[in-house]
Amino acid sequence: MERFQALQDGLIIGISLVLLLMCVLMYLRWKTQLYLNFSGAALLGVFAAIGLASFSGKPGVVYMFFASLFTCSLIMQQMNSFRLFYHKRSDRLYVHLGTAFLMVLTAAASLFLPTEMSTLLILLIVALLGLYSAFKLFSENERLRNTLAIALYSVYALCLFVWAMTKVERLLLFGNLFLIFTLMAMFSLLFERIVGIMQAATFTSTHDEITGLLTRKHFMQQARQWVNRKQAFGMIYIDIAENGDGTGLSNDVLLKNLGIATMKYTEGFGISGRYAQNGFAVLVTKPDVEIGDLSDRIRMRLEFEAPGSIFTGHMLLREDSELEHVIHEAGQLAERSRKHGLDKIYGLEQSRILSDSGVQK
Repeated sequence: MERFQALQDGLIIGISLVLLLMCVLMYLRWKTQLYLNFSGAALLGVFAAIGLASFSGKPGVVYMFFASLFTCSLIMQQMNSFRLFYHKRSDRLYVHLGTAFLMVLTAAASLFLPTEMSTLLILLIVALLGLYSAFKLFSENERLRNTLAIALYSVYALCLFVWAMTKVERLLLFGNLFLIFTLMAMFSLLFERIVGIMQAATFTSTHDEITGLLTRKHFMQQARQWVNRKQAFGMIYIDIAENGDGTGLSNDVLLKNLGIATMKYTEGFGISGRYAQNGFAVLVTKPDVEIGDLSDRIRMRLEFEAPGSIFTGHMLLREDSELEHVIHEAGQLAERSRKHGLDKIYGLEQSRILSDSGVQK
């Protein structure tokens, strides 16, 4: 029994310290008031966790004091986590502020009140916050994930109340399991946020912010890897004619729609990137694909977004082909198509082009 209690105390303190470390690192990285508040709440949680572990052998009024502080820390973390994940919403979290203030009063009063009364106050306050979160704060799709922590803590508060009434210490040990699950739920929320930020940073560093396609640098890096693995078979260049009015907003909207369409249509055939201001490059990595037919289909698909403004050129890739040269040649073919109205299939070895005056070398 004592070993199990010590294991629980160690887990509670350990997870609380990890939460504090995560919050501090997030604050040092972005230095916002939200992360500072989160760090303060996590610090209070660590202090309360150490207090709970120190008096877990003889739970009494001091134990309830630290339990009240831990509940206050959880309420503050709930409030900050809502602002973290739903920063665009303008909900007034007066219920959170009110319950946090009540928990501070409960912590002060727990040193003088019977443990039964202190646990009852904690249970009622946590239940109030849980009901508010489940039915007023979150929508149907958001309810489970964002109220999981407070629901688990409500079970802990219930076990705490029943323990105070019956003095059965096994109930306290059972309740501590839900306290650990609560901390793990809070950890998962913060970890999800950190992973999301890292993924967003990775995406913005490798993808064009307007079109969503790979940046030129990252496209070339990925393309060279496919070429080295001998899994690159052709290059398609998409030339987009500029708008006549030259307005930047219209161009950005157009490029965004074309980028989305290009990603959807070329998915499964290869990788695509924004190679120039008004030019996309598509590396075909799927074998047994007719490059010319794919190029025509891409052009016809994109013309739904920009009729008469899309021109394509394509080249086959060979083992001795230089990637930059192949892209350049494909771009030249797209430019000839735009200037002369040509949309023919060209191979890497061809040296003749069609013109208005006939075949020229």
